Amino acid sequence: MSRKRPESPETKVNLFGRLLLEASESELQEFIDEAPQLFSTQPLALLRGCKALVDARLAAEPDKKVFYMSDPHEVRLRYWDKIAERLEAEINLRSGKSAEAARDSMQSTRGGDPEVGKRRSIVKGNRTKSAEELCKLFEFNQVCLPRDWQDDFSVRSWPEAYSNQKLKHAVQSLISRDKKATAKQ
Repeated sequence: MSRKRPESPETKVNLFGRLLLEASESELQEFIDEAPQLFSTQPLALLRGCKALVDARLAAEPDKKVFYMSDPHEVRLRYWDKIAERLEAEINLRSGKSAEAARDSMQSTRGGDPEVGKRRSIVKGNRTKSAEELCKLFEFNQVCLPRDWQDDFSVRSWPEAYSNQKLKHAVQSLISRDKKATAKQ
């Protein structure tokens, strides 16, 4: 008679890794929706292991020049980004980073514009990513483009703005300012 041993955190992290690779888009979305409840009952060490796994998988992806929402792999990567954000939020909560500190990082120093706060929060959490990668994250997280860019240059997405030769420097400057602003927080 064999006794079933409790699953180790490493085994659970490996199972989580298989979920990332094998789950359908609807299953990944359901996982993201239920993440707060699921994560709240798991040990912090397990959450950190899962976050490290997601980060490693995302870091292993080649840098693409163009993002296509019709590409199933790109869509899966966006789900992975969302899962990483949910894991990070739970880890921060349990590590003692207050909700107030998280809320403060979402607020802008420029009159409280929620879009600027959202953008800066993404920049703060992804400081090592390139401007091009950050543009993809802005698009994924539905950060609105500055209105004048839409009107003056007819761009409709962050990756499109970054690939526009007239706007590329403006995008890079905006991200650089956001990095400086969030470094002070």
